[in-house]
Amino acid sequence: MLHSDLIFWVWSAGVPPAGVGRKVFRDSGFTLIELVLVGALLAVFVGLTMPRFRGGFQRFTDERASSEMEELSHYARTIAIMRGVPYRLAFSNDDGSYRLLRSDKGNFVPVDGNAGRRRRLPEGAKPQGPSLDVTFLPNGTAVGGPLKFWRDKEALWQFQVDPVLGEATIVENVDETTG
Repeated sequence: MLHSDLIFWVWSAGVPPAGVGRKVFRDSGFTLIELVLVGALLAVFVGLTMPRFRGGFQRFTDERASSEMEELSHYARTIAIMRGVPYRLAFSNDDGSYRLLRSDKGNFVPVDGNAGRRRRLPEGAKPQGPSLDVTFLPNGTAVGGPLKFWRDKEALWQFQVDPVLGEATIVENVDETTG
């Protein structure tokens, strides 16, 4: 009987030859110790990168907020000139927010739509300055500011308004004197 015939006969009888069709468990998969080591290495890697990632995310949030604030102030100045009505960017230390208001019969009321929605400052950011309002007048000038924004004792940025031109700018590197 040939070797191949023997294998066919053994298979047909339902009994596979030794080592045929059986998995050798030692050679497949990972051992528990290998899995534990890989898990430990991943935990160390994540632990080392998380603080850097959080800091980067916080910087991104700060930059986005300052950029949004600058855009809203440009919009407020433009719309004040176009409509002939004063507009105000009002900041609140109570809830860490700001919003755009328009003058209506001597009072300032929230602007309709997305421009007037309440916007949140980044976590822990607080404005400080002589006045927490910047008013853009119909003649293109502005009143108010400058405002410095702080988180604890860290200076974030300064919101400056040119009173003659009414143009607002954000200065990222403000001096480190406490506010």
